[in-house]
Amino acid sequence: MHSVPPPLQSSLWWGHRGVFFVYSFPHLQLHRSAAARRFALVLCSLLGLGLGARGDESAPVAAPPGPPPFQSEPVEVALGDHGGTVTLMITEDSDYTLDGEPFTGGPDNPVEGAGGRTYVLTLADGTWAAAFVPMTQTVSLGTSGDEVELLTTEAGTWTLADVALAGDGSDTYTTAGRDYVLELGDDGTWTASFVPMTQSVTLGTSGDTVTLTSTEAGGWALGTSSVADGYVATAENGSRYSLTLGDDGTWAAAFVPTAVPVSLGASGESVTLMTTEAGGYTLDGTAVEAGSSLTSTAGERYALALGDDGMWTATHVPEQRTVLLGNSGITIQLMTGETGTWMRGDTEVSSGDIVVGEINAVTGSANQYELTLADGTWTAAYRPATERIKGTGLTASAREDGQGYTVGGATLPASGAGELALPCSQKKYWTTG
Repeated sequence: MHSVPPPLQSSLWWGHRGVFFVYSFPHLQLHRSAAARRFALVLCSLLGLGLGARGDESAPVAAPPGPPPFQSEPVEVALGDHGGTVTLMITEDSDYTLDGEPFTGGPDNPVEGAGGRTYVLTLADGTWAAAFVPMTQTVSLGTSGDEVELLTTEAGTWTLADVALAGDGSDTYTTAGRDYVLELGDDGTWTASFVPMTQSVTLGTSGDTVTLTSTEAGGWALGTSSVADGYVATAENGSRYSLTLGDDGTWAAAFVPTAVPVSLGASGESVTLMTTEAGGYTLDGTAVEAGSSLTSTAGERYALALGDDGMWTATHVPEQRTVLLGNSGITIQLMTGETGTWMRGDTEVSSGDIVVGEINAVTGSANQYELTLADGTWTAAYRPATERIKGTGLTASAREDGQGYTVGGATLPASGAGELALPCSQKKYWTTG
């Protein structure tokens, strides 16, 4: 028997015609190569024939036994850090199967790992590698019409633009100056809710502030009212302020005077008061208040009054004149009217009107006086009652004081009897009462 030099190993088998050798080649890993297995089969057959011939060259040679059945070996591939492992099986033709089905890997044949994670397997240089495939979720940003795409990580968290998300409502995403809060619901769905900004604006020196709120459309609002440059806000004291948005995004408030028209009584005229930031009023730049006096173009005076309802009125203030009735010592009161007229009580008076005074003792009737207005001054001149003196052509006028009569330049007693010297004729006439 011949010894087989290493690395060949042999075992003996006694047959009917001689001794046969079965050789194995462990260093060739024949289970991994079909070509190697065929080479070993041929080599064993030749060796068997040679040995058989030495024993009995005329004896027939028995056919060598077939190769051992193929034993498939598992190949475990790690699915990243969190996906566990997947087991592939190698075929006799050096291909691979997964769960009994041919498997080539690649994006078209992803595998599922622990926790529902997805991986893509690729084979390079005899080694399998697994790459994690993130899940995606498209999230609408409020009502803006914009969207963002979120990705899962292998650890089971979510990211947005490579930034880790907590999902508990603490994640904020900003776009086009608008903030959105991202939150993960119990059903695994993400939502993005608009978060308005707020800005407090001080209304001048009024002590009041207003709070503006940004809108998702990119504007601002005060309560339910839209706010743009020029919007007017009113303080509690009634002062008005115009709001403007600066280039730095800051709102400011500037006081806006309010025009308050006031009618001057029934004159048909009016004036315009302007509010001040301190809550007062001015007329042509001069401060006015309740009780202030105004003058119409006709020269009439009006007093301002501010009602409890905040409305201004201007009431006519009559001008009073005291007029002496001749030399009687008696006076009357005249008042100016709104239209430039003069009134005595409820009666309108004008230059040339007659007013009466006390009863004249001579005539038994009231003395009469004629009113005259000249250069803004009223006077009342006595207009005596007269009687003709029979036979003379003379007229006797009752004296204002009721003490007699005057005839020309002479006076007669109240009885009417007396002697008159008439300069024109130097004659004397006697009158009898």
